[in-house]
Amino acid sequence: QLFMILNADHLPQYIKLPDPTGGKRWRRVMDTSLPSGQDFLDPGKEIVIDPPDLYIANARSTVVLLGI
Repeated sequence: QLFMILNADHLPQYIKLPDPTGGKRWRRVMDTSLPSGQDFLDPGKEIVIDPPDLYIANARSTVVLLGI
């Protein structure tokens, strides 16, 4: 499963995440608002989203989550 967040606003946005199916958890693979080295993560190094139903998308950022 793939969930993308595109925040073009100048303010952070609180995003309610849907439940991933099959007992999976959302994991962050990309967040363009983070510093270099933390913004794009290698396979196997994805960050588990906790709490699992909320993500704060920083201003003018793109976020990609995978349900794995």
